[in-house]
Amino acid sequence: MHLNDIPAFRRVLPSKIFEYTTLKRSIVARLSGYFAKFLVDNVPYVTIFNSGDVDGCVDAIKKSRKFRNKR
Repeated sequence: MHLNDIPAFRRVLPSKIFEYTTLKRSIVARLSGYFAKFLVDNVPYVTIFNSGDVDGCVDAIKKSRKFRNKR
């Protein structure tokens, strides 16, 4: 999932996140602000990377695959 880096997404939790979390599958997301912290603190199968961080994105995908294999 990739949300644009706009002020609204630093404070508001889009409804699609709730739908994703109910599936209990690994989530790789480019997020920031409160929203990112909320997910990291409350959803054990979410991996966050920063905007423009290609290496961080690749690492997040690898980490999410490890979660999938543990299920």
